[in-house]
Amino acid sequence: MLKTLPGVTYEELLAARAEINLTNLKTTGAYGGCNRIFFTTKTGGNHSISFTGIGSTKMYCEKFMKTENSLVSTLQLVDRYELNGHQITFKDAAGKVLMTAVAADWD
Repeated sequence: MLKTLPGVTYEELLAARAEINLTNLKTTGAYGGCNRIFFTTKTGGNHSISFTGIGSTKMYCEKFMKTENSLVSTLQLVDRYELNGHQITFKDAAGKVLMTAVAADWD
């Protein structure tokens, strides 16, 4: 479950049921309320992570477009991650927090 995302409130994330799924790094993806978002995930040393080949289905859902657009643009900026219990924090190359998520069975 996404907990924070630039320009999107927590309530909007909840309404969209926004998520990122990294359970299996061979089949990673995300959801922003309307469309399935898919990408390739690469991880490396020093907690590096990148999302490339980002694409999505193409339905238009006015209510969730802000969330989906923010999610897609933010994924492109992610460079590092940090795990803290059941929470993952994604950061850019300068260390700025971009988004956070928590395992779906935790809040």
